[in-house]
Amino acid sequence: MIATTKDVIHGFQVAGTNINMMLEPGYISEYVTTFDKAGDYLIVCNEYCGVGHHMMSSKIEVVE
Repeated sequence: MIATTKDVIHGFQVAGTNINMMLEPGYISEYVTTFDKAGDYLIVCNEYCGVGHHMMSSKIEVVE
């Protein structure tokens, strides 16, 4: 995974895994991993980043 942010510091966490990155403006963060099983994994921001923080989520779909 390669991620960055253009506004404020964010925490990038994939729930149920050990994936946890800090995203800082002006920097590119990279994390290499292998998922043990297929399925949908929830991505959340775990660093308070402002008014919309509670709505910051997404998912990764891992397929075989």
